[in-house]
Amino acid sequence: MIQGKRVTIRPLEPEDAAILTKWWNSHETMSHAGFPCGLMRSLASIEEEVLAECKKATYADRRRMLICQEDRPIGEISYSSWDRRNRSVEFGIKIAREEDRGKGLGSEALGLWINYLFATLAVDRIHLSTMPDNLPAHALYRKLGFREYGRARKAYFDARANDYVDMVLMDLLREEWTGYDIL
Repeated sequence: MIQGKRVTIRPLEPEDAAILTKWWNSHETMSHAGFPCGLMRSLASIEEEVLAECKKATYADRRRMLICQEDRPIGEISYSSWDRRNRSVEFGIKIAREEDRGKGLGSEALGLWINYLFATLAVDRIHLSTMPDNLPAHALYRKLGFREYGRARKAYFDARANDYVDMVLMDLLREEWTGYDIL
């Protein structure tokens, strides 16, 4: 568990499948990622995925955790594609409900997560890809020190546009990270 001033990041529990099902199938939560109808996943399939993830070793190649405010889940954060040889990892973050966005909770959670990734996974580079129109996310990433290093052209099918769109590629190097004060 990672404790901040206003948010806590905790491991998934089997009971979390219900909230993930709600979020992943929500237009509001998933449209920024190009899924205007959500992911259309069943509770049973998500329960199976969550149970498998709960059984993984602590330092698996991929890990998803919940962001909570006062024990209330407000979002999720993850890492994937952990490349031990090249000391890099990709991350993702989602604040699920509109009313929880824009309050600095995602910024705090991501700052805590970056500290965790650099300290615990001993990576030298954290990278991400994001939709070109997800401007609030771009602003958050830049605020925390990420830099755009390129675009993957027509790399992602955006159902909202019924077309392929570019993905914005950003990264943060260990030596650029000033740390995130959680006290």
